[in-house]
Amino acid sequence: MAYTPGFDYDIFISFSHIDNQTLPGALDEDGGWISQFRHQIEAWLTSRGFAGLEVWWDFERLGGNTDYDNRIRDDLGRTALFFAIHSHNYRRSAYCEKEMGWFVEQAKVHTAGLSLQGHRRLFNILINNIPYTEWTNSGHWTDPLEGTAGFPCHNAKKPDDFGDPIRPKEESQQFTDALRDIIDCVTITLKTFPKQALPERQSIDNDLPTLFIADVTDSQAKLRKRLIKEIGDSARILDPIPPPYPAVEHDAAFAKVLHQADLTVHLLGASPGREMDDVEEVSYLQRQADTAAATESATLLWLPDTVTLEMVEDDEHKAWLQSFESGARADQRYQFQRGSREGLISDLLERIERLNEAQTRPGSGSRGILIDPHRQDQSYGFELAAGLSRVHSELDIRITSDADKPADSWSGYSELVTQTQDLVVLFGRVDPGWVKGRVEHAFKVAATQIETTLESIWVLLLPDCSEEQALRRLPKFIRIEILDNRNASHIAEETLHRLLSDNSLKAGK
Repeated sequence: MAYTPGFDYDIFISFSHIDNQTLPGALDEDGGWISQFRHQIEAWLTSRGFAGLEVWWDFERLGGNTDYDNRIRDDLGRTALFFAIHSHNYRRSAYCEKEMGWFVEQAKVHTAGLSLQGHRRLFNILINNIPYTEWTNSGHWTDPLEGTAGFPCHNAKKPDDFGDPIRPKEESQQFTDALRDIIDCVTITLKTFPKQALPERQSIDNDLPTLFIADVTDSQAKLRKRLIKEIGDSARILDPIPPPYPAVEHDAAFAKVLHQADLTVHLLGASPGREMDDVEEVSYLQRQADTAAATESATLLWLPDTVTLEMVEDDEHKAWLQSFESGARADQRYQFQRGSREGLISDLLERIERLNEAQTRPGSGSRGILIDPHRQDQSYGFELAAGLSRVHSELDIRITSDADKPADSWSGYSELVTQTQDLVVLFGRVDPGWVKGRVEHAFKVAATQIETTLESIWVLLLPDCSEEQALRRLPKFIRIEILDNRNASHIAEETLHRLLSDNSLKAGK
Protein backbone atom coordinates (compact mmCIF):
# COMPACT_ATOMS: atom_id res chain seq x y z
CA MET A 1 0.00 0.00 0.00
CA ALA A 2 1.07 3.58 -0.66
CA TYR A 3 1.56 6.31 1.93
CA THR A 4 -1.55 8.10 0.64
CA PRO A 5 -4.75 6.46 2.02
CA GLY A 6 -6.98 4.95 -0.65
CA PHE A 7 -4.27 4.77 -3.34
CA ASP A 8 -1.89 2.03 -4.46
CA TYR A 9 0.71 4.50 -5.74
CA ASP A 10 1.76 7.91 -4.44
CA ILE A 11 3.52 9.07 -7.62
CA PHE A 12 3.40 8.00 -11.27
CA ILE A 13 6.41 9.20 -13.30
CA SER A 14 5.48 9.73 -16.96
CA PHE A 15 8.42 10.38 -19.30
CA SER A 16 9.86 9.83 -22.76
CA HIS A 17 12.42 7.02 -22.84
CA ILE A 18 14.71 9.19 -24.97
CA ASP A 19 15.11 11.50 -21.96
CA ASN A 20 16.41 8.66 -19.81
CA GLN A 21 19.44 7.91 -21.91
CA THR A 22 22.78 8.20 -20.12
CA LEU A 23 23.93 11.81 -20.24
CA PRO A 24 27.08 12.59 -22.25
CA GLY A 25 30.10 12.36 -19.96
CA ALA A 26 28.21 10.49 -17.21
CA LEU A 27 29.11 7.03 -15.93
CA ASP A 28 26.87 4.15 -16.99
CA GLU A 29 26.21 3.21 -13.38
CA ASP A 30 24.69 6.65 -12.77
CA GLY A 31 21.84 5.77 -15.12
CA GLY A 32 19.84 8.25 -17.17
CA TRP A 33 18.60 11.60 -15.86
CA ILE A 34 15.14 10.32 -14.97
CA SER A 35 16.53 7.27 -13.19
CA GLN A 36 18.63 9.58 -11.00
CA PHE A 37 15.68 11.93 -10.50
CA ARG A 38 13.51 9.03 -9.36
CA HIS A 39 16.09 7.82 -6.80
CA GLN A 40 16.55 11.35 -5.44
CA ILE A 41 12.79 11.89 -5.12
CA GLU A 42 12.31 8.64 -3.22
CA ALA A 43 15.28 9.35 -0.90
CA TRP A 44 14.13 12.89 -0.07
CA LEU A 45 10.51 11.94 0.58
CA THR A 46 11.49 8.91 2.69
CA SER A 47 13.71 11.17 4.80
CA ARG A 48 10.70 13.42 5.39
CA GLY A 49 8.75 10.56 6.93
CA PHE A 50 6.70 9.28 4.01
CA ALA A 51 6.92 5.65 5.06
CA GLY A 52 5.73 3.12 2.50
CA LEU A 53 6.03 5.58 -0.40
CA GLU A 54 5.17 3.88 -3.70
CA VAL A 55 6.45 5.30 -7.00
CA TRP A 56 5.18 3.82 -10.28
CA TRP A 57 8.26 3.44 -12.41
CA ASP A 58 8.29 2.48 -16.07
CA PHE A 59 7.32 -1.12 -16.89
CA GLU A 60 9.22 -2.83 -14.08
CA ARG A 61 5.94 -3.89 -12.47
CA LEU A 62 4.61 -5.51 -15.63
CA GLY A 63 5.12 -9.11 -16.67
CA GLY A 64 5.85 -10.21 -20.21
CA ASN A 65 2.23 -11.22 -20.82
CA THR A 66 0.60 -8.17 -19.20
CA ASP A 67 -1.97 -6.19 -21.19
CA TYR A 68 -0.04 -3.06 -20.33
CA ASP A 69 -2.43 -0.48 -21.80
CA ASN A 70 -5.26 -1.59 -19.52
CA ARG A 71 -2.90 -2.19 -16.60
CA ILE A 72 -1.31 1.27 -16.81
CA ARG A 73 -4.70 2.93 -17.23
CA ASP A 74 -5.97 1.11 -14.15
CA ASP A 75 -2.84 1.95 -12.14
CA LEU A 76 -3.18 5.62 -13.06
CA GLY A 77 -6.66 5.58 -11.54
CA ARG A 78 -5.08 4.39 -8.28
CA THR A 79 -2.27 7.00 -8.23
CA ALA A 80 -2.27 10.13 -6.04
CA LEU A 81 0.16 12.35 -8.02
CA PHE A 82 1.20 12.40 -11.67
CA PHE A 83 4.70 13.64 -12.61
CA ALA A 84 4.95 14.76 -16.26
CA ILE A 85 8.66 14.98 -17.09
CA HIS A 86 7.99 17.70 -19.63
CA SER A 87 10.43 17.91 -22.53
CA HIS A 88 10.31 18.36 -26.28
CA ASN A 89 10.56 14.58 -26.58
CA TYR A 90 7.67 14.17 -24.14
CA ARG A 91 5.50 16.46 -26.27
CA ARG A 92 6.12 14.26 -29.32
CA SER A 93 5.32 10.98 -27.56
CA ALA A 94 1.96 9.40 -28.38
CA TYR A 95 2.19 7.12 -25.36
CA CYS A 96 2.96 9.98 -22.96
CA GLU A 97 -0.17 11.64 -24.36
CA LYS A 98 -2.15 8.50 -23.50
CA GLU A 99 -0.79 8.41 -19.95
CA MET A 100 -1.65 12.04 -19.23
CA GLY A 101 -5.10 11.64 -20.79
CA TRP A 102 -5.82 8.53 -18.73
CA PHE A 103 -4.75 10.19 -15.48
CA VAL A 104 -6.81 13.34 -16.12
CA GLU A 105 -9.83 11.26 -17.21
CA GLN A 106 -9.80 9.17 -14.04
CA ALA A 107 -8.84 12.00 -11.67
CA LYS A 108 -11.91 13.97 -12.77
CA VAL A 109 -14.25 11.23 -11.61
CA HIS A 110 -12.31 10.48 -8.42
CA THR A 111 -13.67 11.93 -5.19
CA ALA A 112 -10.42 13.89 -4.76
CA GLY A 113 -10.75 15.51 -8.17
CA LEU A 114 -7.87 16.86 -10.22
CA SER A 115 -7.12 19.48 -7.56
CA LEU A 116 -7.32 18.97 -3.82
CA GLN A 117 -7.84 22.11 -1.71
CA GLY A 118 -6.11 24.19 -4.35
CA HIS A 119 -3.22 21.76 -4.90
CA ARG A 120 -2.91 20.20 -8.35
CA ARG A 121 -2.32 16.45 -8.46
CA LEU A 122 -0.54 16.88 -11.79
CA PHE A 123 3.11 18.09 -11.57
CA ASN A 124 4.67 19.85 -14.57
CA ILE A 125 8.42 19.14 -14.32
CA LEU A 126 10.27 20.95 -17.11
CA ILE A 127 13.61 19.50 -18.22
CA ASN A 128 13.70 21.70 -21.33
CA ASN A 129 12.98 25.41 -21.58
CA ILE A 130 9.41 25.20 -22.93
CA PRO A 131 7.44 28.49 -22.98
CA TYR A 132 4.32 28.71 -20.83
CA THR A 133 2.21 29.49 -23.91
CA GLU A 134 2.97 26.02 -25.33
CA TRP A 135 0.92 24.26 -22.68
CA THR A 136 -1.76 26.92 -22.19
CA ASN A 137 -4.55 27.32 -24.78
CA SER A 138 -2.19 25.93 -27.39
CA GLY A 139 -4.35 23.11 -28.66
CA HIS A 140 -1.60 20.67 -27.76
CA TRP A 141 -2.44 17.61 -25.66
CA THR A 142 -0.41 19.02 -22.74
CA ASP A 143 -3.21 21.57 -22.17
CA PRO A 144 -4.14 19.87 -18.85
CA LEU A 145 -0.95 21.47 -17.48
CA GLU A 146 -2.65 24.85 -17.92
CA GLY A 147 -2.71 26.82 -14.69
CA THR A 148 0.63 25.49 -13.47
CA ALA A 149 3.86 27.49 -13.49
CA GLY A 150 5.85 24.28 -13.68
CA PHE A 151 9.05 23.21 -11.92
CA PRO A 152 12.12 24.18 -14.02
CA CYS A 153 14.79 21.49 -13.92
CA HIS A 154 16.83 22.78 -16.84
CA ASN A 155 19.88 25.04 -17.10
CA ALA A 156 18.58 27.66 -19.55
CA LYS A 157 19.73 31.16 -18.60
CA LYS A 158 18.03 33.13 -21.38
CA PRO A 159 14.41 32.96 -22.61
CA ASP A 160 15.51 31.61 -25.99
CA ASP A 161 17.89 28.95 -24.63
CA PHE A 162 16.91 25.34 -25.33
CA GLY A 163 17.72 24.27 -21.77
CA ASP A 164 19.17 20.85 -20.94
CA PRO A 165 18.30 18.84 -17.82
CA ILE A 166 20.33 19.97 -14.79
CA ARG A 167 23.16 17.48 -14.19
CA PRO A 168 22.81 16.03 -10.67
CA LYS A 169 26.60 16.02 -10.09
CA GLU A 170 28.10 18.82 -12.17
CA GLU A 171 25.31 21.26 -11.27
CA SER A 172 24.55 19.74 -7.90
CA GLN A 173 23.48 22.91 -6.08
CA GLN A 174 21.15 23.96 -8.87
CA PHE A 175 19.76 20.40 -9.02
CA THR A 176 19.24 20.37 -5.23
CA ASP A 177 17.42 23.73 -5.29
CA ALA A 178 15.13 22.58 -8.11
CA LEU A 179 14.43 19.29 -6.37
CA ARG A 180 13.68 20.99 -3.05
CA ASP A 181 10.88 23.04 -4.68
CA ILE A 182 9.29 19.85 -5.99
CA ILE A 183 9.69 18.00 -2.68
CA ASP A 184 8.13 20.88 -0.73
CA CYS A 185 5.04 20.90 -2.98
CA VAL A 186 4.75 17.10 -2.96
CA THR A 187 4.93 17.13 0.84
CA ILE A 188 2.15 19.69 1.14
CA THR A 189 -0.05 17.98 -1.46
CA LEU A 190 0.29 14.45 -0.08
CA LYS A 191 -0.51 15.69 3.42
CA THR A 192 -3.60 17.43 2.06
CA PHE A 193 -5.21 14.06 1.30
CA PRO A 194 -7.53 12.91 4.11
CA LYS A 195 -5.99 10.58 6.70
CA GLN A 196 -8.74 8.08 5.98
CA ALA A 197 -9.24 6.62 2.53
CA LEU A 198 -11.60 8.62 0.35
CA PRO A 199 -14.79 6.86 -0.79
CA GLU A 200 -14.37 4.38 -3.62
CA ARG A 201 -13.68 6.21 -6.86
CA GLN A 202 -16.54 6.42 -9.30
CA SER A 203 -16.33 4.39 -12.44
CA ILE A 204 -16.58 6.28 -15.68
CA ASP A 205 -20.24 6.35 -16.69
CA ASN A 206 -20.68 3.65 -19.31
CA ASP A 207 -24.17 4.99 -20.05
CA LEU A 208 -22.74 8.14 -21.61
CA PRO A 209 -22.70 8.42 -25.42
CA THR A 210 -19.42 7.23 -26.93
CA LEU A 211 -17.63 9.36 -29.52
CA PHE A 212 -14.58 8.76 -31.67
CA ILE A 213 -12.80 11.76 -33.17
CA ALA A 214 -10.79 10.41 -36.09
CA ASP A 215 -7.23 11.17 -37.14
CA VAL A 216 -6.70 14.80 -38.20
CA THR A 217 -4.18 16.89 -40.08
CA ASP A 218 -1.84 19.10 -38.10
CA SER A 219 -3.98 22.13 -38.99
CA GLN A 220 -7.00 20.56 -37.25
CA ALA A 221 -5.17 19.32 -34.13
CA LYS A 222 -6.07 22.41 -32.12
CA LEU A 223 -9.75 22.10 -33.08
CA ARG A 224 -9.76 18.42 -32.11
CA LYS A 225 -8.35 19.32 -28.71
CA ARG A 226 -10.96 22.05 -28.28
CA LEU A 227 -13.80 19.68 -29.18
CA ILE A 228 -12.68 17.24 -26.51
CA LYS A 229 -12.49 20.05 -23.96
CA GLU A 230 -15.96 21.39 -24.90
CA ILE A 231 -17.51 17.91 -24.73
CA GLY A 232 -16.06 17.45 -21.23
CA ASP A 233 -17.95 14.91 -19.15
CA SER A 234 -21.04 14.79 -21.38
CA ALA A 235 -19.66 11.90 -23.45
CA ARG A 236 -16.90 9.29 -23.45
CA ILE A 237 -14.17 9.97 -26.00
CA LEU A 238 -12.52 6.83 -27.30
CA ASP A 239 -8.74 6.71 -27.46
CA PRO A 240 -7.29 7.79 -30.82
CA ILE A 241 -5.82 5.29 -33.22
CA PRO A 242 -2.47 6.94 -33.82
CA PRO A 243 -0.30 6.25 -36.85
CA PRO A 244 1.95 4.57 -37.67
CA TYR A 245 -0.07 1.39 -38.03
CA PRO A 246 0.17 -1.13 -40.87
CA ALA A 247 -3.15 -1.29 -42.73
CA VAL A 248 -4.21 -4.66 -41.33
CA GLU A 249 -3.61 -3.59 -37.71
CA HIS A 250 -5.16 -0.18 -38.29
CA ASP A 251 -8.33 -1.57 -39.87
CA ALA A 252 -8.79 -4.10 -37.07
CA ALA A 253 -8.42 -1.37 -34.43
CA PHE A 254 -10.81 0.93 -36.30
CA ALA A 255 -13.41 -1.82 -36.69
CA LYS A 256 -13.40 -2.15 -32.91
CA VAL A 257 -13.94 1.62 -32.58
CA LEU A 258 -16.90 1.54 -34.98
CA HIS A 259 -18.48 -1.18 -32.87
CA GLN A 260 -18.13 0.93 -29.70
CA ALA A 261 -18.88 4.44 -30.96
CA ASP A 262 -22.32 6.05 -31.10
CA LEU A 263 -20.85 8.67 -33.43
CA THR A 264 -17.57 9.11 -35.30
CA VAL A 265 -16.44 12.65 -36.14
CA HIS A 266 -14.07 13.32 -39.04
CA LEU A 267 -12.47 16.78 -39.36
CA LEU A 268 -11.49 17.17 -43.01
CA GLY A 269 -9.28 19.79 -44.60
CA ALA A 270 -7.44 20.95 -47.70
CA SER A 271 -4.76 18.26 -47.29
CA PRO A 272 -5.22 14.50 -46.93
CA GLY A 273 -3.07 14.19 -43.80
CA ARG A 274 -0.51 11.56 -42.86
CA GLU A 275 -0.06 8.80 -45.40
CA MET A 276 -0.53 5.21 -44.25
CA ASP A 277 2.59 3.12 -43.70
CA ASP A 278 1.97 0.45 -46.30
CA VAL A 279 -0.79 1.84 -48.54
CA GLU A 280 0.37 4.34 -51.11
CA GLU A 281 -1.48 7.64 -51.56
CA VAL A 282 -4.03 6.89 -48.82
CA SER A 283 -3.96 8.80 -45.53
CA TYR A 284 -5.18 7.63 -42.14
CA LEU A 285 -7.75 10.44 -42.22
CA GLN A 286 -9.14 9.23 -45.55
CA ARG A 287 -9.07 5.56 -44.55
CA GLN A 288 -11.04 6.22 -41.38
CA ALA A 289 -13.61 8.45 -43.12
CA ASP A 290 -14.11 5.98 -46.00
CA THR A 291 -14.52 3.02 -43.64
CA ALA A 292 -16.98 4.80 -41.34
CA ALA A 293 -19.08 6.20 -44.20
CA ALA A 294 -19.41 2.76 -45.78
CA THR A 295 -20.90 1.20 -42.64
CA GLU A 296 -24.10 1.63 -40.66
CA SER A 297 -22.19 3.63 -38.06
CA ALA A 298 -23.33 7.21 -37.43
CA THR A 299 -20.70 9.35 -39.18
CA LEU A 300 -20.22 13.12 -39.29
CA LEU A 301 -17.82 14.52 -41.90
CA TRP A 302 -16.99 18.20 -41.39
CA LEU A 303 -15.14 20.61 -43.66
CA PRO A 304 -14.40 24.25 -42.65
CA ASP A 305 -16.35 26.81 -44.63
CA THR A 306 -13.03 28.57 -45.19
CA VAL A 307 -11.82 25.67 -47.37
CA THR A 308 -13.04 25.60 -50.97
CA LEU A 309 -12.32 22.86 -53.49
CA GLU A 310 -10.34 25.38 -55.55
CA MET A 311 -7.91 25.66 -52.64
CA VAL A 312 -7.16 21.91 -52.63
CA GLU A 313 -3.94 21.32 -54.58
CA ASP A 314 -3.99 17.52 -54.47
CA ASP A 315 -6.33 16.48 -57.32
CA GLU A 316 -7.10 13.06 -55.84
CA HIS A 317 -7.93 14.57 -52.45
CA LYS A 318 -10.11 17.18 -54.18
CA ALA A 319 -12.09 14.44 -55.95
CA TRP A 320 -12.35 12.53 -52.68
CA LEU A 321 -13.83 15.55 -50.86
CA GLN A 322 -16.17 16.27 -53.77
CA SER A 323 -17.57 12.74 -53.70
CA PHE A 324 -18.74 13.32 -50.13
CA GLU A 325 -20.01 16.88 -50.55
CA SER A 326 -21.96 16.13 -53.73
CA GLY A 327 -23.63 13.11 -52.14
CA ALA A 328 -22.27 10.83 -54.87
CA ARG A 329 -21.90 8.07 -52.29
CA ALA A 330 -25.67 7.66 -52.04
CA ASP A 331 -25.43 4.07 -50.84
CA GLN A 332 -23.51 5.10 -47.75
CA ARG A 333 -24.82 6.53 -44.50
CA TYR A 334 -23.06 9.68 -43.38
CA GLN A 335 -23.64 13.38 -42.91
CA PHE A 336 -21.39 15.87 -44.66
CA GLN A 337 -21.34 19.30 -43.07
CA ARG A 338 -19.55 22.45 -44.18
CA GLY A 339 -19.46 25.28 -41.66
CA SER A 340 -17.66 27.25 -38.98
CA ARG A 341 -15.81 25.84 -36.01
CA GLU A 342 -18.31 27.44 -33.63
CA GLY A 343 -21.17 25.89 -35.59
CA LEU A 344 -19.54 22.47 -35.42
CA ILE A 345 -19.07 22.70 -31.65
CA SER A 346 -22.67 23.83 -31.12
CA ASP A 347 -24.04 21.10 -33.37
CA LEU A 348 -21.93 18.39 -31.75
CA LEU A 349 -23.01 19.40 -28.24
CA GLU A 350 -26.66 19.28 -29.35
CA ARG A 351 -26.15 15.80 -30.80
CA ILE A 352 -24.58 14.59 -27.57
CA GLU A 353 -27.48 16.05 -25.59
CA ARG A 354 -29.97 14.20 -27.80
CA LEU A 355 -27.99 10.97 -27.41
CA ASN A 356 -28.08 11.40 -23.64
CA GLU A 357 -31.81 12.07 -23.70
CA ALA A 358 -32.43 9.04 -25.91
CA GLN A 359 -30.56 6.79 -23.50
CA THR A 360 -32.45 8.04 -20.44
CA ARG A 361 -35.91 8.58 -21.97
CA PRO A 362 -38.57 6.41 -20.29
CA GLY A 363 -40.19 3.91 -22.58
CA SER A 364 -37.43 4.28 -25.16
CA GLY A 365 -37.68 0.54 -25.78
CA SER A 366 -41.23 0.90 -27.17
CA ARG A 367 -41.99 1.34 -30.85
CA GLY A 368 -42.61 5.02 -31.56
CA ILE A 369 -45.31 6.41 -33.86
CA LEU A 370 -45.57 10.13 -34.54
CA ILE A 371 -48.97 11.28 -35.80
CA ASP A 372 -48.77 14.55 -37.73
CA PRO A 373 -52.18 16.19 -38.41
CA HIS A 374 -52.87 19.77 -39.46
CA ARG A 375 -55.23 21.55 -37.09
CA GLN A 376 -58.05 21.07 -39.63
CA ASP A 377 -57.63 17.28 -39.36
CA GLN A 378 -56.69 17.07 -35.71
CA SER A 379 -59.76 15.12 -34.65
CA TYR A 380 -58.66 12.27 -36.95
CA GLY A 381 -55.25 12.43 -35.33
CA PHE A 382 -56.70 11.85 -31.86
CA GLU A 383 -58.93 9.08 -33.20
CA LEU A 384 -55.95 7.36 -34.85
CA ALA A 385 -53.95 7.57 -31.61
CA ALA A 386 -56.80 6.07 -29.60
CA GLY A 387 -57.30 3.25 -32.10
CA LEU A 388 -53.59 2.35 -32.21
CA SER A 389 -53.42 2.35 -28.40
CA ARG A 390 -56.41 0.04 -28.23
CA VAL A 391 -54.92 -2.45 -30.70
CA HIS A 392 -51.33 -2.23 -29.46
CA SER A 393 -51.10 -0.92 -25.90
CA GLU A 394 -47.27 -0.81 -25.71
CA LEU A 395 -46.73 1.71 -28.52
CA ASP A 396 -45.13 5.09 -27.76
CA ILE A 397 -47.58 7.40 -29.59
CA ARG A 398 -47.13 11.14 -29.96
CA ILE A 399 -49.14 13.80 -31.79
CA THR A 400 -47.57 16.99 -33.16
CA SER A 401 -48.96 20.26 -31.84
CA ASP A 402 -47.27 22.84 -34.08
CA ALA A 403 -48.34 21.47 -37.46
CA ASP A 404 -50.25 24.59 -38.50
CA LYS A 405 -47.28 26.92 -37.96
CA PRO A 406 -44.91 28.12 -40.68
CA ALA A 407 -41.96 25.88 -41.47
CA ASP A 408 -39.45 28.16 -39.72
CA SER A 409 -41.43 27.81 -36.49
CA TRP A 410 -41.43 23.99 -36.32
CA SER A 411 -39.48 24.11 -33.10
CA GLY A 412 -40.20 20.55 -31.98
CA TYR A 413 -40.98 18.77 -35.22
CA SER A 414 -37.44 17.81 -36.20
CA GLU A 415 -36.73 16.59 -32.68
CA LEU A 416 -39.86 14.41 -32.65
CA VAL A 417 -38.99 12.94 -36.05
CA THR A 418 -35.57 11.84 -34.79
CA GLN A 419 -37.21 10.01 -31.87
CA THR A 420 -39.78 7.91 -33.71
CA GLN A 421 -39.80 4.89 -35.99
CA ASP A 422 -43.01 5.65 -37.95
CA LEU A 423 -44.30 9.05 -39.05
CA VAL A 424 -47.94 9.25 -40.14
CA VAL A 425 -48.85 12.51 -41.94
CA LEU A 426 -52.61 13.08 -42.20
CA PHE A 427 -53.99 14.36 -45.55
CA GLY A 428 -57.59 15.54 -45.34
CA ARG A 429 -58.83 19.12 -45.65
CA VAL A 430 -55.35 20.58 -45.71
CA ASP A 431 -53.64 21.85 -48.87
CA PRO A 432 -51.49 19.20 -50.61
CA GLY A 433 -48.50 21.55 -50.41
CA TRP A 434 -48.60 21.30 -46.63
CA VAL A 435 -48.42 17.50 -46.77
CA LYS A 436 -45.56 17.63 -49.25
CA GLY A 437 -43.68 20.07 -47.05
CA ARG A 438 -44.08 17.88 -43.96
CA VAL A 439 -42.92 14.76 -45.78
CA GLU A 440 -39.93 16.48 -47.38
CA HIS A 441 -38.88 18.02 -44.08
CA ALA A 442 -39.13 14.68 -42.28
CA PHE A 443 -37.12 12.98 -45.00
CA LYS A 444 -34.46 15.67 -44.79
CA VAL A 445 -34.23 15.23 -41.02
CA ALA A 446 -33.93 11.45 -41.41
CA ALA A 447 -31.26 11.82 -44.07
CA THR A 448 -29.11 14.39 -42.31
CA GLN A 449 -29.50 13.81 -38.59
CA ILE A 450 -27.15 11.16 -37.21
CA GLU A 451 -29.36 10.02 -34.33
CA THR A 452 -32.70 9.59 -36.10
CA THR A 453 -34.57 6.28 -35.69
CA LEU A 454 -37.16 7.00 -38.42
CA GLU A 455 -37.84 3.95 -40.59
CA SER A 456 -41.15 4.66 -42.38
CA ILE A 457 -43.15 7.67 -43.54
CA TRP A 458 -46.87 7.10 -44.06
CA VAL A 459 -49.45 9.42 -45.60
CA LEU A 460 -52.98 8.76 -44.31
CA LEU A 461 -55.59 9.81 -46.88
CA LEU A 462 -58.76 11.09 -45.22
CA PRO A 463 -62.29 11.51 -46.73
CA ASP A 464 -61.77 15.17 -47.68
CA CYS A 465 -58.65 14.68 -49.83
CA SER A 466 -58.27 13.79 -53.49
CA GLU A 467 -56.01 10.76 -54.02
CA GLU A 468 -55.02 11.96 -57.49
CA GLN A 469 -54.10 15.39 -56.16
CA ALA A 470 -52.27 13.84 -53.21
CA LEU A 471 -50.12 11.46 -55.22
CA ARG A 472 -49.28 14.14 -57.79
CA ARG A 473 -47.96 16.51 -55.13
CA LEU A 474 -45.96 14.04 -53.02
CA PRO A 475 -42.17 13.88 -53.55
CA LYS A 476 -41.30 11.35 -56.25
CA PHE A 477 -37.87 10.45 -54.87
CA ILE A 478 -39.12 9.35 -51.44
CA ARG A 479 -40.67 5.95 -50.88
CA ILE A 480 -43.95 6.67 -49.13
CA GLU A 481 -46.44 4.16 -47.78
CA ILE A 482 -50.05 5.09 -48.58
CA LEU A 483 -52.94 4.38 -46.20
CA ASP A 484 -56.28 4.93 -47.93
CA ASN A 485 -59.04 5.74 -45.43
CA ARG A 486 -61.19 7.88 -47.76
CA ASN A 487 -64.13 5.48 -47.87
CA ALA A 488 -64.69 5.50 -44.11
CA SER A 489 -66.02 8.36 -42.02
CA HIS A 490 -63.84 7.21 -39.13
CA ILE A 491 -60.45 5.51 -38.89
CA ALA A 492 -61.22 2.04 -40.20
CA GLU A 493 -60.03 -1.13 -38.49
CA GLU A 494 -58.27 -2.24 -41.63
CA THR A 495 -56.30 1.03 -41.63
CA LEU A 496 -55.10 0.29 -38.12
CA HIS A 497 -54.17 -3.28 -39.00
CA ARG A 498 -52.42 -2.16 -42.19
CA LEU A 499 -50.30 0.26 -40.18
CA LEU A 500 -49.56 -2.44 -37.62
CA SER A 501 -48.85 -5.12 -40.20
CA ASP A 502 -45.14 -4.31 -40.17
CA ASN A 503 -43.37 -7.18 -38.38
CA SER A 504 -41.40 -4.91 -36.08
CA LEU A 505 -44.60 -3.19 -34.98
CA LYS A 506 -46.24 -6.53 -34.27
CA ALA A 507 -43.28 -7.54 -32.16
CA GLY A 508 -43.36 -4.23 -30.34
CA LYS A 509 -39.70 -3.62 -31.11
